[in-house]
Amino acid sequence: MRHRGGLRSDSAPGSGLAPMNEVAARDCEPKGAPGAAGGPPAPVRGAPLGDEANARLSRAYGWLLRRLLGWAFLPVWYPEEGVAQLRALHERGVVVHVARSAAIVTFLYFQHLMVRLGLPAIQAVAGLAARIWRPWGALVAGRRRVRAPRRDDVAGAVKTGRSAMVFLRRTGSLGSMLAFGGLRDPFPALVAAQRTMEKPVLLVPQILLWNRAPLNLRRGLLDLLFGEPEAPGFWRSLVSLLRNRRRAFVKAGDPVDLKELVLASPGLDDAAIARLARGRLHQQLTREARVVTGPALKPARRIAMETLRDRSLRAVLVEVARERGRADGSVEREAARDLREIAARFTPAVVALFKRSLDGVFHRIYDGVLVDEAGFARVLKAAKQAPVALCPSHKSYIDFLIMSYLFVERGLVPPHIAAGINMSFWPMGVIFRRSGAFFIRRSFKGDRVYSAVLKAYVRKLVKDGFPMEYFVEGGRSRTGKVLLPRFGMLAMHVDAWVDGVRPDLAFCPAWIGYEKIIEAKTYASELGGEEKKQEDIRSLLRAPAVLASRFGRLHVKFAEPLSLAALAAERGFDRARHTEEEKRGLVRALAFRVVEGINRSAAVTPTGLLSTALLAHDRRGLAAPDLVERMEFLLARAGLAGGQPSFTADGGLDPRRPGPIVEALGLLGRDGSVTVHETGGEHIYAVPEEHRIRLDYYKNNVLHFFVPEAVVATAVLTSPSAGRDVVEARAKDLSRLFKNEFVFEAGKYGDVFARNVARLGDAGLHENSDGSLRPDDAGAPKLRLLAELLVNFVEGYAAASEALALLLEGPRDAREWMKLALERGRASYLAGRLRRRESVSKAIYENAFQLFEDRGIVVREGEKGRQRALSPQYRTKQAVDALAADVRSFLVRAEG
Repeated sequence: MRHRGGLRSDSAPGSGLAPMNEVAARDCEPKGAPGAAGGPPAPVRGAPLGDEANARLSRAYGWLLRRLLGWAFLPVWYPEEGVAQLRALHERGVVVHVARSAAIVTFLYFQHLMVRLGLPAIQAVAGLAARIWRPWGALVAGRRRVRAPRRDDVAGAVKTGRSAMVFLRRTGSLGSMLAFGGLRDPFPALVAAQRTMEKPVLLVPQILLWNRAPLNLRRGLLDLLFGEPEAPGFWRSLVSLLRNRRRAFVKAGDPVDLKELVLASPGLDDAAIARLARGRLHQQLTREARVVTGPALKPARRIAMETLRDRSLRAVLVEVARERGRADGSVEREAARDLREIAARFTPAVVALFKRSLDGVFHRIYDGVLVDEAGFARVLKAAKQAPVALCPSHKSYIDFLIMSYLFVERGLVPPHIAAGINMSFWPMGVIFRRSGAFFIRRSFKGDRVYSAVLKAYVRKLVKDGFPMEYFVEGGRSRTGKVLLPRFGMLAMHVDAWVDGVRPDLAFCPAWIGYEKIIEAKTYASELGGEEKKQEDIRSLLRAPAVLASRFGRLHVKFAEPLSLAALAAERGFDRARHTEEEKRGLVRALAFRVVEGINRSAAVTPTGLLSTALLAHDRRGLAAPDLVERMEFLLARAGLAGGQPSFTADGGLDPRRPGPIVEALGLLGRDGSVTVHETGGEHIYAVPEEHRIRLDYYKNNVLHFFVPEAVVATAVLTSPSAGRDVVEARAKDLSRLFKNEFVFEAGKYGDVFARNVARLGDAGLHENSDGSLRPDDAGAPKLRLLAELLVNFVEGYAAASEALALLLEGPRDAREWMKLALERGRASYLAGRLRRRESVSKAIYENAFQLFEDRGIVVREGEKGRQRALSPQYRTKQAVDALAADVRSFLVRAEG
């Protein structure tokens, strides 16, 4: 197949769009990856014809016409799942193809497609005017071996079991309107024919789109003369074919079974049933088109006017004006300024240009972008039912681009993206804004006007049906873990739904995974205590260093979309009668469902698996057999937790043989993060101490698959010979200690604990006759490996507890306290009191300090709460030492 672009499907080897590095992506095609089986095949575009198809086309059209029609129509993108559906429908009944606006070019395309696929040719057509039909009769008929279709007699063709085509409306061009006169409705006759037939008449809505440009509400002279883009006349269709045939594509909706409709409506006459069928077809075609083009494109001024007329916003502005003692007009001007700062200026032409530049960037730095096609199909299905909010993981700046790139590459309108105001730097801010980004201040607490404007703008986007994208984690994860959710954007969406803007909203969690992250060095520095740097033009100047590197493959996977209406019904939430507490509970439940979805959709990458195995031990290095054994065990444990590999390992996981682990070693070895020593006939793999925190990032990408079992393993190993109740209590305490680190399974903890104990049975954990939980001799190393995955977190929290001693002398500025705490941690590591260099992490300390606040151990004081102080009951060295000892009790002993 000949394809365009840089994204690739993981649904079948060689399917999807062309990989960025043909050899690398082909050799590592994830045949066993999630979504590989059962997902929809990738779309057909320009597939080379086989001998049989060529013979059919030659018989129908002759050599010259076959070549001409092939040149015109073979590049048009038709979904392969649509081909399978058409074959099944033709076997089941009589197919009537239904398109929106009459166009001879559209008819020629579908007739060519049917002949090419060996499906029944279209034998009657309704909706094409006689003056348009006659000049093309010979071309439509093909040679004598293909019967010429009859115009308007679709019911007659259907009665004899032959396929037909119906156009729902005439074109918008002046010439076509004059040529048409009246337009006969064929559906009553089709209903009447169905009543006499045994086979069902299957109405298949299909739309041929020449481009993905949104409908423009402005009408010009060209639209009057040659038809609108949604209903083009003959000449506009022909020009579109010549200009856009390589960008054109077909979207197919769900078929309408006329027999089922007749049986389900016994009291209705033919005309009434025809109206029902026609309405469903219109709805299907409109949905399919809107998924691609999005809502109608309005001028920025009109969007601003409609946003500023929002009733909730108007009420806030009036109230603020009264409180400030100012005229309403001055507050309205402030709101207009805020909206200009926030709002996107979506421009399809800029999106197209930006996409072309990204093609080159992605081809240069990545070996392939593998897309979960089955998951993407679920997103598209959800988008037909309700406005969607894409909620991907956030690990890199690339996240900001990849989802839009994916949508545009697949011929869909890109989402409006909620971005931090720091991303609005010149000149990229202008490009981002015109590509659909809208910018939000990092903090606007207390600014009621700004908050109300932002809510009104989000409500406007939801009302108009624009897809949106935002990161529920708030900012990028510097650690590689999915961060705990922030509720702001989700709350605005829920507010819009509660206000009745839309009957339902769909939230689509997605995981974007990197085999190597661009920002690895920056993240390591920030976790060591350096301040985050503001993005500006210097980010662009550093691009050459990035473009000169390779970062492996990038993976995009989608979880099952979440229906807000369904979640509300599950929780018994009533939109008409609810409390603010109930609404906050709904937002919180939605947020954690989204994060859980991101984690569930994650895959185990080669770099993640390798890094996890290399970091979870106290030795200087691992011999190849030990490394393979660890990776095999970890991959099996991840599989039990739902984590599937993003790669195939048909030849095993041996790092000495070509395969994904060797490629991962190459990626991580280029910057010295992993070293390989060949001595004494052995291969030894080691991580230099200064690079451990970099590899910890990749370990954290997959850590959530192991955490539930690691918690139980830690509780077992740190309470030897203890009874089941004691181990369960310790495991529960450890889970609570790490509540800011991981998203744990909801439900009664006793049930969760029992499931994990049972699952660890195959790892050698058993309940003895005395009621204690202990591993057997073979299982002890396996449980230790799991427990070692949490050592850096236990050490980090213990060191953070010890840093509470810095507050014994009195309150300290929060930043100063963090700086001093990290210095103490580095000293402890250098003195050997901490085993893991990655234990001294700003992110771990921040989460630990937040836990101390949540538990009332630390309180905020001073102006704007910038200082931290100990609560009275903890202002003694004994109390601080006791806290640290409690945490250290979860630390498994060093090996050996």
